Amino acid sequence: ALFALLAIDRIVVERELGLAAAGRYQVAFLIGGAGLSILAAVNNAWSPIVLDGPVDGRWQRLALSTAELERLVPVVVGAIALASPIAMKIAVPAAYDPTALTRIAMIVAASTVPYLWYLAGAHVLFAERCTGALVRITPLVAVANVVTTIILVRTFGLAGAALATVGSYAMLALLIRRHARSLARPPWNRAATRRCVALSAVAVAAALLLPVDGIGWIGARLVLLVLAGLAAISGRSAAPVGRPAMVGG
Repeated sequence: ALFALLAIDRIVVERELGLAAAGRYQVAFLIGGAGLSILAAVNNAWSPIVLDGPVDGRWQRLALSTAELERLVPVVVGAIALASPIAMKIAVPAAYDPTALTRIAMIVAASTVPYLWYLAGAHVLFAERCTGALVRITPLVAVANVVTTIILVRTFGLAGAALATVGSYAMLALLIRRHARSLARPPWNRAATRRCVALSAVAVAAALLLPVDGIGWIGARLVLLVLAGLAAISGRSAAPVGRPAMVGG
């Protein structure tokens, strides 16, 4: 179901808009979805950090490591969204209309934020040996993604597929985290979460609003990227306060 969730937008685009449109969208998705690949790689090290060591400190480790990643994710999202015009000019053939695909990649980049929350919630399910929730929730989200993608592609074209991708990851994260709350209560750093959302939203909005052509505008994007990076990584993440609450033993 997770593979279906990752690939269904391309299948719908091919059915609704044709094979050429699916090829163009695939290129935009690969650039915009670079943050997903980065987090998937990070998760190979993140999972042992959370699951290894004393059980008593597990939720503290999860909350602290999630907060640290929430500081870095806006940098990744901003880098992808703001620098996507440069990446498109380098990687995309002129026949694919790279300028039109740039904003598709920017929208897809936003899905990195809910994907982080999905991974954080999944750590709770794995630690509590309740992975059956993934079996129930992921197919549900995949089916919802099919319906949403069809509707949005017919309305907004390729941008609709990108919006459906962000919405599907958000739905997946919401349902997984909701189920995780019935098992354990890691002391999440809410301030770090709000900061992550705000900085990522500003970066994507700025990327979408700024023109994608012209040396001056590309320079402005790079300046904004540096500022977003400094804002995201400045200071130390506040440690969660209080002892993690356990639910259900």
